[in-house]
Amino acid sequence: GEREELDAALAPQRGAQQGRRVAIKFLHTQDMELTKRFILEARTTARFSHENIVTIYEVDEFNYQPFMVLEYLQGQALTKLLGEDKPMPPARVAELMVPVVRALASAHEQGIVHRDLKFDNVLVTESGTIKVLDFGIAKVLQSNDQTAAELNEAEQERLAEAAAKRETRGQQDADAMIADANKEISDLTQHGTIMGTLAFMSPEQWAGAVVDHRTDIWAAGIMLFRMLAGRHPLAPLAGMALSVTGRLKEPMPKLKDICPEVPAELAAVVDSTLIKKRDERCPDAQTLLRGLEKFLPGRYTRELKIDESPYAGLSSFQESDADRFFGRDAEIAAMVNRLRDTPLMAVVGPSGTGKSSFVRAGVVPAMK
Repeated sequence: GEREELDAALAPQRGAQQGRRVAIKFLHTQDMELTKRFILEARTTARFSHENIVTIYEVDEFNYQPFMVLEYLQGQALTKLLGEDKPMPPARVAELMVPVVRALASAHEQGIVHRDLKFDNVLVTESGTIKVLDFGIAKVLQSNDQTAAELNEAEQERLAEAAAKRETRGQQDADAMIADANKEISDLTQHGTIMGTLAFMSPEQWAGAVVDHRTDIWAAGIMLFRMLAGRHPLAPLAGMALSVTGRLKEPMPKLKDICPEVPAELAAVVDSTLIKKRDERCPDAQTLLRGLEKFLPGRYTRELKIDESPYAGLSSFQESDADRFFGRDAEIAAMVNRLRDTPLMAVVGPSGTGKSSFVRAGVVPAMK
């Protein structure tokens, strides 16, 4: 009907001029102002490129409907890799999220904030490459008709009323009232009145405040927490019950309290992203990236001595050298990803190109 949202990517089509396979996304709207803002924002995003951000080839309109032409990617959303209430190993989480944070760092340097980062907006290609989708589009769809703060205040009243009703008329009636409230807020979200996906929204989004790059840091923290603990930090709360996120005096749960087996240093990194007062939150994507890279497969938290060379000389790197083997992260990630489906693979190349080092100091530690 009247809902203004991006469709899922259409079936791949062949570009008439370049002969490349592409995906096309349309924004269904009759609002000319929205169309102008969409084209402007999409073209701004298209001006810069990064290996972990989907490439935009063209932005235009057809029959007064704006559209984007994107690179066609084969893979699956990160959502598909999540187990139900099943934590993921820290090295695997780092392997999947470091490229996402690198994409954030690059976009933030250009002044572009995602605003709706979530698992569904991260694609894992068949080769293991991570691609983040829909940068900056949430900003276009934002409406000023009713702010999140107003909705949040109204919802607090609704929840208080439901609590009183629970005491007088029973749990079933109260739950029905909360369900109606959740449906109402869901409809508003789909219409663009309140931006973001509820489970990933930052306190400033719930408050209807102006957002900046630290909103993306929060969303990345929610993703990290969910992957490492197997659950949302506020579970079993869901829907509009998550509006407690906007209460700045109530801190978020600590990852270590939910999942004690997570390394303390990694838990501290995640906790720093979920500080409700954004001035105290992890300040930027580069800081988060440095905290996560230590946990990449095959990485060890050891700094080289001042006179120690990272190179192995004429001999190949061994597994014991994994802590100083660098520069092949993308190839290692692709190899590990392929090995999950194809258990026997060959590494082929001329002598001296580093095949042995790649396998012994890169792939083997990563697999372990």
